[in-house]
Amino acid sequence: MNNIYISEIKRNLVSLEKRDIEMVYSIVEKILYKPKLLNNLTILEIRKLVKFFSKKKPLYAITILEALRDYEFKLEHQDYSMILKLYRILEDNHIGAMYTFEVLKTQGFDPSLKDYLNLLHVIIIKGVNFKQVFNYIEEMASKDYQVDYYVNSLIIDRLIEVNNITVAGKILMDMIEKGQVTHGLILPNIFKKQQESDVTSGDLSLYVTIYSVLIQTFINHDHYNKAVEFYRKLLKKYLTPDKQIVEMMISACLTRNDNKIAQEFLIHTQTSNINHIFFNTMNHCIKNRNFKDLFKLYEISWYKNITFTEREYHDLIYSLCIEDCATDSFIIYKDARSKGLLKEDLFIFNKLLKIMVKYEKIKEVKIIKKDMENLKIKPNIETYRIMIQLASVQGVPEKSEMIFQEIYREGLSIDYTTFSSLIKCFADSGNLKKAKRALNIMFQSDFKPTINDYNHLIRAAGKSSNYDVKSIGISILRDTNQEIKPNIDTYNYFLESYLSSNYLSVAKRVYKTIIKDGFKFNLETFHVFFKYWCKIRGYKDAFELFYDQLEYNNLEPSIYTWNLLINKAIESKSSKIIRKIYDELYNRGIKLNNTLLYIKLVTFWGYEKEYNKVEDIIDHIRIGRIDEDILIDSITEFINICIIHKQYDKAENLWNLVQHEKLIPNENLYNSLIKLYTKMNDDNKLQNIYKILN
Repeated sequence: MNNIYISEIKRNLVSLEKRDIEMVYSIVEKILYKPKLLNNLTILEIRKLVKFFSKKKPLYAITILEALRDYEFKLEHQDYSMILKLYRILEDNHIGAMYTFEVLKTQGFDPSLKDYLNLLHVIIIKGVNFKQVFNYIEEMASKDYQVDYYVNSLIIDRLIEVNNITVAGKILMDMIEKGQVTHGLILPNIFKKQQESDVTSGDLSLYVTIYSVLIQTFINHDHYNKAVEFYRKLLKKYLTPDKQIVEMMISACLTRNDNKIAQEFLIHTQTSNINHIFFNTMNHCIKNRNFKDLFKLYEISWYKNITFTEREYHDLIYSLCIEDCATDSFIIYKDARSKGLLKEDLFIFNKLLKIMVKYEKIKEVKIIKKDMENLKIKPNIETYRIMIQLASVQGVPEKSEMIFQEIYREGLSIDYTTFSSLIKCFADSGNLKKAKRALNIMFQSDFKPTINDYNHLIRAAGKSSNYDVKSIGISILRDTNQEIKPNIDTYNYFLESYLSSNYLSVAKRVYKTIIKDGFKFNLETFHVFFKYWCKIRGYKDAFELFYDQLEYNNLEPSIYTWNLLINKAIESKSSKIIRKIYDELYNRGIKLNNTLLYIKLVTFWGYEKEYNKVEDIIDHIRIGRIDEDILIDSITEFINICIIHKQYDKAENLWNLVQHEKLIPNENLYNSLIKLYTKMNDDNKLQNIYKILN
């Protein structure tokens, strides 16, 4: 049996990296405490095992080497050094480290600088008395070895823990003299002020200086975890570190995408004028589509009265518009306007209008347009293009022709993009005749249509007849000059047209042609299929197929995707589907662009008697500062449901919430309260409501 274990180990050594670490160790463990069997393995085989374990399970590697050490297996210097290194990695077992170090010396080996540093690292962290520590340091000095910045930092930290800050300060000065700290060292203002005046701030100045220097040094040496540890210690006694130190620490967090630590530090740091640090952190979240942390940071900035500059508001809003975050971008826009900013930023007004029109947020469009009028911001050609799309969204595409006349009257230059907007407007409303007419006017104005314009015609044709779709497709494919080449959107629109008309055989041919013609499916391809699957296959199958296809094609859902999914989830009226999609949205920090859906969710969960879920959604609206009107309407809807289900206490709690948050009730809410107190036969509260109304 013992021979079998040895054979098995040797067989595993051939392809060790591919083996399961626990399985290999379970075999090694069988012979670990049997010296005679261990002798069947060569030192090279032992080292191979140690190297394998040290990557993921250093403790296993230590156990093997300790067994060999204790059985007086013929180890070399490098093996003892490896044990010390592993102790340092685990920052544990100071007794084992000290014993190994002594064995190394008794075996006639001369400890290297690295051996001393690894040993000191462990024994300082594990709290071995300073006398022993300094004995080893004296031993090092006799060999002309020097303690490095890391071990010196550990000694300083230990000295501060035992309230010996004076000696800690002397060691820090020694580090500075020896060049062991970061280049371009930033000394804190508290230190500079003490040097310039006779007034002493005592140990605090030294404490802040020590940790400020060590934080910079560890960040510079890429020892992030130690920098985090020391920044926490700095905040324990000094909540207003210098801006440069805060910025350096937060930048280190963002480099490692450690938003949790960045948030923790920004919550507790009370340094003034760090709006640019909040901005950089929030912008990092947007670029990484980390919307949950983004708005946690925004809330922190709100409660800490952080004031962003006009440029920072501009960039935040722009980034959110690019990511399709209509609700979020409008929240930040309102914040900026409440501070009197963005008075002349037509670029941002246009970006906001465009995304609000895309998601049919007409109320927000009216607010933005009203702001532009009040600020006397004159529309440019881009503004008019957006108004053309608004005409389509509002179901009055004919209004776009009036807008065109207004552009002429204003003397603005009409370019290709403006004509393309007009074509899209008519295509969105399914008016192929007028879309073609706009295309002809484009030709007459010496502008050449692109494939995108023909794609719009395909969409318009798809809403009328498949003959028109086919004829447009033929005109694209027969373009002998090759000036109009189909793109993936062309195929997506063909698919959408044929699927919506149930021409499945043609849709299948289009689907196969996508790959044949060298194109890759994109998100929109599966958006088209998903809408069709919901109609034909049922919602459950549609969601499963959609997720499978995204995973198979390695596609990440966009903000538009999530909004589409929650729309269809609510349509499905399936508790399981709605819960899954809404929870995924919330966990990603994505707000619904169609905020009216929040009210639908309240209605759905309310009638399902999932009261906790409704309260969560109302909390999400309130904490996310999504829209006060939506919040009031959601509360009103839930109060009405509570009345039906005789949940009067819950209804009253909602009214208390309105008063606590100082929200402005509307007529519908007051009517619901009258109904509530009538049902409760509470005349006093009923009279109070009537008094408020009068």
